[in-house]
Amino acid sequence: MKKGIIAVLLIIGIGLAVFWLLPSEREEDETVTVIEERYRGDNGLIANYPDGEGNTEYLSESFGLYLDYLLVMEEEEAFAEEIDRLSEFTEELDEGTLIKWKVEDDISVNALIDDVRIAYALKRGAELFGEESYHELSLAIQEAVYHYQYEAGEWHDFYDWPSESLSQEVHFSYFSAAAWESFGWDGASLEGVTRAAMDNSLYYYERYNVEDEAKEFYTAGEVNLIDQVLIMQQMEAVTGDIQPLENWLYETYDTNGRLTGRYDRETMEESVEYEAPAVYALIMLHFLDKGDTAKAADWKEPLESVHETEQISTETHFFDYMLAETALKRLEKETTNAEE
Repeated sequence: MKKGIIAVLLIIGIGLAVFWLLPSEREEDETVTVIEERYRGDNGLIANYPDGEGNTEYLSESFGLYLDYLLVMEEEEAFAEEIDRLSEFTEELDEGTLIKWKVEDDISVNALIDDVRIAYALKRGAELFGEESYHELSLAIQEAVYHYQYEAGEWHDFYDWPSESLSQEVHFSYFSAAAWESFGWDGASLEGVTRAAMDNSLYYYERYNVEDEAKEFYTAGEVNLIDQVLIMQQMEAVTGDIQPLENWLYETYDTNGRLTGRYDRETMEESVEYEAPAVYALIMLHFLDKGDTAKAADWKEPLESVHETEQISTETHFFDYMLAETALKRLEKETTNAEE
């Protein structure tokens, strides 16, 4: 009898030893390590630049982008730890909860895109991890955003709670068709994004002035390609049509061997020399959201050529770093799933 018990214990011991020695998902995520060691500030929040360099800010944008990554990687513990820090950003109002766009004593406004991104991440986190408190917080944010920032059929970029005033602009890149659908918000409220279309150009207007009822450029002479790709994604989601900008991205890359961050609005020539990792990452995410891993993979090499992974410089903004990591990890996982 004793020999039998000893044999069983030996088998269990050997099994555990092999279990812990084999590479597995229990190994710490390298991306999480970079964030903890380079971007995490002494206050426990994520900074916009690593190592405390530059004009350090703690943005709700960074918070939401990190939640998106943790969902992709199904990092339940890290997700929970991050949500514990969300109280640094939140503002409880009569109708739900809004999120300060950055953590500073005198900040009393939110940003539509950041609140929506965080609420959407919380909703998905509740479904993935089975945590009801995430769902409740998501509903509180949704309630406040819809109540305070959707007025007379128009969305607004931000709400200032001390003055109870709304911005009179909305950026078309602040919309998210996936989030709107998930929240069950009035689908017609996204139709406004179609105002972004410019006559005789595949580029877009960047914002709408609600007070003047006018479409506007963010910068008259040039376009920011990050904004353009974000708007392209929402235009396609709302209209159901492939946008001409999509083909232009391929053609321009094939011709020049790169996409830069900005282009002249009229000539469509490069207006800067730098390549932005976020541009390639957003193009990848655009195709991944459509379930097209093949086209997403077309942009893997361009992204990897400019994306710094572990040895990031102090000039690498968290927006670029996190979008790149999310896009690459999503492509890897979704390609593997498609092949199985």
